[in-house]
Amino acid sequence: MEDTFHKAVLKAGKFDCAYLDNGVQYTSGHLGKACAKLGIRIVHAKPGACQSKGKIEKFHQKVDQFIAEIRVAHVHSVEELNRRWKIFLEQEYQKEAHAGIKEYYESYGTSVPASGITPEQEWMRDERGLVFMDVSVVAEAFLHRERRRINEAGCFSLGGNRYEASAALSNLEVEVAYDPMEMDMVTVYCCGASPVRAHRMEIGAFASKVPPVPLGMTGNIPEASRLLDALEKKYKEDHGQMARALSFGEYGKEAGSHV
Repeated sequence: MEDTFHKAVLKAGKFDCAYLDNGVQYTSGHLGKACAKLGIRIVHAKPGACQSKGKIEKFHQKVDQFIAEIRVAHVHSVEELNRRWKIFLEQEYQKEAHAGIKEYYESYGTSVPASGITPEQEWMRDERGLVFMDVSVVAEAFLHRERRRINEAGCFSLGGNRYEASAALSNLEVEVAYDPMEMDMVTVYCCGASPVRAHRMEIGAFASKVPPVPLGMTGNIPEASRLLDALEKKYKEDHGQMARALSFGEYGKEAGSHV
């Protein structure tokens, strides 16, 4: 849900108010704080007031229609699925007259064309300018924040991972800001100190398991003797050199007998 809001603000600009259900994903504290930082008001539907959520239920019917159509289209990739959904959304849903929009204007005594009003027409009718925000500002608003205590080595744990901050922050309580979609690097904030970028620690070879004990130091009976094998190899090399020397000496004697 937070990722959807994040993308919506970047694509269409900041909106004034969000009308949400009372599900856990809609009442999340992180979502509320992010919208508050961006100046977006959140309004929740009254429990049990099903009629107040008719628009989203109608939208779900359109989604079901798309799913039924896409099943016979034999789509084999996520990219193709997203492309077909974008076309369906813009050409079918946004260009189809909505009864809810017509009822809204008629409740105020405003005449509505017989063909009705589409979401695209309603969007274009709004004279208010779009308010786009800096990417970094939006990203900062949607960061999760948690309190952590830095240990003596300047490290701390977050989400099952170990992070290395700074030994200068040892034994201090800090605030950690992070993007739950990207946990390789987080930002550590401490009162009176500059923000510190903490990297996720990777366990390298220096922290690998203890190397195995040599076979000769265990109670197992070895299958071969490395000492005897090495001696035999050296024996063959020495005798090979001696045999070549003797062969060269015999050659010299035979050559001398023909002089």
